[in-house]
Amino acid sequence: MSLRYGATPCSISLIDSEVLTRLQPNSYLAITGVNIETVRIAKKAFVKPLQKVTKFSITPFDFSLQLQAMTIEKLQFALVWPST
Repeated sequence: MSLRYGATPCSISLIDSEVLTRLQPNSYLAITGVNIETVRIAKKAFVKPLQKVTKFSITPFDFSLQLQAMTIEKLQFALVWPST
C-alpha cells in the first residue's frame, strides 16, 4: 500500500491491492466475495482482496452423435450428427 499525494496517514488507499483483470472476447469473469451478494458477471473488473474470480469461455463447440434406432414398423435407421 502507498499513500497518495495529499492523503493523511489515516486514509490509506487500497487501490494498489486491486487487480485489473481483462479477458479475450469469448471469455467472461464470474466474481463472488466481499461486497457482492450473489454472482457478478463481467468482461473486465477490478478484483479486490477477499473476492474469488472464475474465468469461463463461451466458445461454441460441437459434440458428435451417432444414433441407431428402429421404427415401429421394424425399419432400422441411423442418425449421424454432424454430417460430414
